[in-house]
Amino acid sequence: MQEPPTPAPKGSNGTDGSHAGAGPTDGRLRRERERALLARRRAELVVRTALEVLDGRRPVNHLAPFAAPEVLRYVNAGLPRRGRTAAAGASLRSLHVSLPGRAAAEVAAVCRFGTRVRALAARLELTGQGEWRCVALRVI
Repeated sequence: MQEPPTPAPKGSNGTDGSHAGAGPTDGRLRRERERALLARRRAELVVRTALEVLDGRRPVNHLAPFAAPEVLRYVNAGLPRRGRTAAAGASLRSLHVSLPGRAAAEVAAVCRFGTRVRALAARLELTGQGEWRCVALRVI
């Protein structure tokens, strides 16, 4: 006499939806989280470096590996010239990153320039080499 088949554990065959499509979905979600984390890290690096350049603590070429030529020109135009003083103690107060598309990140930041508080907006795009590059930056 044969034993009746042992019932499969609940959810192991996807009948309750708990495991249905879990493999591809988990992988996609993991990649999206990783992409968002890398975008945030690069955004923070770009913004902090730009602030240090604008503050006179770093030369503009320190921003070059992370930014398009248009961004470098913009930041360079904001540098203090002889007879003007640098922004005293530029610092990052907050940073928010949104991902409107697979290869774009939009950044909104609040920065302090001496006694003034200013907004900063930036856009980063994912290059073919998988690196985030700043293609637009404005201090508002």
